[in-house]
Amino acid sequence: MIRAFAPGLALFVLVVGSSGCTDDTRPAGPRVIPPPDAGGALDGSASCTGGATSCGGQCVDLASDFSNCGACGNACNADEVCSGSRCLTGGCPSGTTSCGGSCVDTERSATHCGECGNTCVGGSSCMAGECTCGGGLELCDGSCVDTSTDTAHCGGCGNACGAGERCEGGSCVACGGDVSFARDVQPIFTASCVDGCHGSNRPSADLELTSGRAYGELVDVASTCTDARPLVAPGDPEGSALYQKLVGTACSGQRMPLGRGDLPAAQIALVRDWICAGAQND
Repeated sequence: MIRAFAPGLALFVLVVGSSGCTDDTRPAGPRVIPPPDAGGALDGSASCTGGATSCGGQCVDLASDFSNCGACGNACNADEVCSGSRCLTGGCPSGTTSCGGSCVDTERSATHCGECGNTCVGGSSCMAGECTCGGGLELCDGSCVDTSTDTAHCGGCGNACGAGERCEGGSCVACGGDVSFARDVQPIFTASCVDGCHGSNRPSADLELTSGRAYGELVDVASTCTDARPLVAPGDPEGSALYQKLVGTACSGQRMPLGRGDLPAAQIALVRDWICAGAQND
């Protein structure tokens, strides 16, 4: 059974056979990437959270937005500010700051954090006038990252691990033992992925992992994640869609191999170390 989802979203192909194979990481046929919008809704409107309202495809706070004060399209006059969903003269109430005519609390505003125009990005939020990340993450280069495992920010922002290293516990360590693609990695694909799913006969998701084909199908080949991260990014296991599929952290779809049980930790470690060491075709 094959299902193609609505236009405007990335095209996902669901293939269900007797083996139960399915994988939307790399669908068959042309890959469709949705145009950027405020929230990804099919009608072009924004999908808003936190009490915000969609006005013209943008998420706004009707209680303070100068151009949409109390209702979409209700703009205040030049000598007024928007506060409490009303256009008022005389400036902003105590504890708020006028940013473009909108009365905001710069201690908590995600779009005016600490000062007007300072927008929190990368999943961070505004607390006490500073953009911060939750869950033990750290804001580095505009993204919330786990510095205990991120190879580009290992142990701290900007501390990148070198070639042949991975980040573990906030320290850069060697990838592991000598791993060969032909000797160690391809046999994993052959035993767990090829039969019924990613073989040469109509491979699931148009991804063939047979001997002689798998390497060229994976390394530096873009996935269908919104950031088009490679299926295998040499030197970066955590940034490789293939590895993410094996450990269950992929941008979409289910953990692989499907319906056959997770790969043993030792085999996943071989794939990780192969990618970490540069994903050589050896």
